[in-house]
Formats: sequence, C-alpha cells, structure tokens
Amino acid sequence: MSNIFCNCFGWLCPPQDPTPKPSHPTTQHAPTPPTQPTTQQDGGYVNILTPVNNARRREPIPIVRPPPPPQQSRSPPPSEQQINWTNYEALAPYQSSYWIEPNDITRIRSINSNYMKLDVGNCNGHAVIIRTSKNSQDMTARRQIIAETLALTRVSHPNIVKFLGFNITDDIGLQCISEYVDNKTLRDLLNNPRRAAKLTWTTEKINIAIGVASALAYMHSLKPALIHRNIKASKVLLTKGLVPKLSGFEKSRDRTL
Repeated sequence: MSNIFCNCFGWLCPPQDPTPKPSHPTTQHAPTPPTQPTTQQDGGYVNILTPVNNARRREPIPIVRPPPPPQQSRSPPPSEQQINWTNYEALAPYQSSYWIEPNDITRIRSINSNYMKLDVGNCNGHAVIIRTSKNSQDMTARRQIIAETLALTRVSHPNIVKFLGFNITDDIGLQCISEYVDNKTLRDLLNNPRRAAKLTWTTEKINIAIGVASALAYMHSLKPALIHRNIKASKVLLTKGLVPKLSGFEKSRDRTL
C-alpha cells in the first residue's frame, strides 16, 4: 500500500537511501580537528594561533645599573714612585723585603749621637729608632748608614737590635728603622754610680757579657763572616730586664780574607 501511495504521490515522500541499514545502530563520533601548534606559557599550553585574553603575561623587569664612579687621578704611593737609587744601589735588591713607607713613620724626639742623627719615633703603632745621616750629601756619613743597613739585613739574633726596614726620600735620604730598646746603653748604666753599684757578677754582669759574646759568635759564623769593628759599651743597648742588644753597625764589613 505504501509503495502504491509513493508511486502516486512520490513528491510527498522523502527520498529513500539505497544503502542498506545496519541491524544495530552505531554511535558516530565527531571528527578530530587537526592538531595546531602550541607553545608553553605560565606552566600550561596555549594555542599560539588563538588569541588568549586570560593568559597572564609577565613583563620583564628592567635592570637599573648605577652609573660608574667618575675617574679620579690617584697619586701613586712612595713605593710606586720613581726612587733615585743612584747613591743607594746596594740597597735596591732589599726594597721588596724591607721597604717602609715614609708616611708610616712619625718622629717624636731626638737622641744625642756623634755619628748619625737618631730619633725615637713611631711606625705603625710600634716604638722605633730612626737613623739618618746628619748630612745626606756627606759621602762618609752616607757610606756609614748604608753599611749599617746592609749589615742589619743579614742578621737575626736575640742579642742584636732588630732591623725593621728602610726607605729613601729626596729631602732626608736613607732612613734605617730598627726596634726601640727602652733602657738606654751599657755606657749610661756604668756612668751611673748608684745603678752600677747594684750590678753583680753572678747575675747582671755575666749575663750582659754572655749576651754580647753570643751576638759576636753568631756574626762571625755567617758566610761571609760579619765583623762589627766598633765594640764598646755605648753600642750595647739594654732592655728593662738588662738583656743586651748589640747595635752600631756603621763601621761593620764582611770579612773577605
């Protein structure tokens, strides 16, 4: 009956699909869209072709650098300035080991001396003796202070005054700096009858004699041997405990024979 109706009134019937229908209905899935390139942003993946309004964008923080300090001209310290070694060539090899900046020395008072100018001073917080020539143009005085400085660079003994260093300036010349011994000399002690009377051979006198002899034996054992050539009571400094310290090396020389 339906076929007769469709033949007569086919224009009212929907077209028939000639493909046979499956007996059981199947589920149709939507086609998978083509994969689009993605990029990572803030821990997730965002389509780079699709505008994103909700994605958080971090603006780079500008780095503000302070301007460089202005260049200032610096005067080199005395140790870096040109030193006139014309009259002190023998001391040039010892500059790196014993150089003391002139600005580190402060003079406090002078001490009487026949050969050199002696001053008690301060060097970096320590009391020192500063030896200089009374006349830097005097060749004999210059040779003496050079000889003393060279001799002190060779020795290190508890009964020899400790050498600290030296420097050279245009106005003063060579300055030889050694430790300050605070009880004057053996000559000053012997010239004071009251103090000298208290000295005994069993303690003070024998200890002073042994100390000086020990210093001389040490000097003569060096290679080459160092000869003092001016041993006397005024060249023996004394500490408060009467420990002798041999000084006065201005006439010393190396033994060549």
